[in-house]
Amino acid sequence: MLADTASIKVDCSGNAPSSNLCETACGANAACDDKAVGECTSATSLQKCDNSCSPVSSCGDGTVNCGEDCEPPNTATCGANCKSTCKSCASPKTLGTLSNYGDALSAATCAISSTMQDDIFKFTLNKPGYVVATLTSTTAGIGIDGIAKKGTNYCSPPILCNTDGSTSSSNPTISCSFYASSLGEYGYVATWGYGSGSAIVTAALYECIADNAVDANCPAAKPYCTDNVCVQCLSNDLTYGDANTNNDRSSQCPAAKPRCDTRAGSATQYTCIVPEPCNTNTDCPSGQCCTADLPATFQLIPGECVASGSKRTPGQPSYLCA
Repeated sequence: MLADTASIKVDCSGNAPSSNLCETACGANAACDDKAVGECTSATSLQKCDNSCSPVSSCGDGTVNCGEDCEPPNTATCGANCKSTCKSCASPKTLGTLSNYGDALSAATCAISSTMQDDIFKFTLNKPGYVVATLTSTTAGIGIDGIAKKGTNYCSPPILCNTDGSTSSSNPTISCSFYASSLGEYGYVATWGYGSGSAIVTAALYECIADNAVDANCPAAKPYCTDNVCVQCLSNDLTYGDANTNNDRSSQCPAAKPRCDTRAGSATQYTCIVPEPCNTNTDCPSGQCCTADLPATFQLIPGECVASGSKRTPGQPSYLCA
């Protein structure tokens, strides 16, 4: 039998009478009608019903609900309305500009997870060089990959470098690098692998990246790389089996300047130089002798290492360095 609904009486002794639900007939806000206290007004409203059956913000209650992406709000990875700060390909985060060697740009990703899988960044390159893209996980148990791309469509190929693996508890920092001769905008995608959490992304610009070795992108006059700087030479690798380092020379230097300046802090560090004046024959390489290590009549001061058998006329009678 159908009842006359007009004759149904609602007990309004409380906000949620017989069924523990809010009722508009008892003064509840329409958004909370037939909702329990604490229930979301809708799946995406970012609101829930309070004790007076009125809608209030659900953001900040410590539970991800009512259409929220994250909790708590107002953090680097979670916005004021508990929505993720993840950015899309159409609207990436701006890291900044790389204009000089040694420049580095960093920012935190959003809270990346299986439901919010990417955070997109962009940066501008104003100088050719190596770009090193690094990802450092700030959350235990999350795996995030890093992918760098060129152009304003940051989510499309070509891929310039890929970390080829996710961050992990045992390996929280991963990186990849590429040489960029084309200036302009580049994209960097932090993408979900497993777990949930955030990471720090960094893009840095270097002149070279070889480890104390020849770098293909260094100029011919400075073909070697050390500490991310192109240099003329690295070491005095021609030694003569003695404790005297004055006679060491570098195979990386020309005959006119056969010694590599390896003195820390020197203005000419890692450049080829003329050796300091010699005092004795032991200051010279094998097959050479010092013009200062001769009888006074035949000396040439300051001392110079010359090949054995060389003849000089330093204003005195000719001498023979033998």
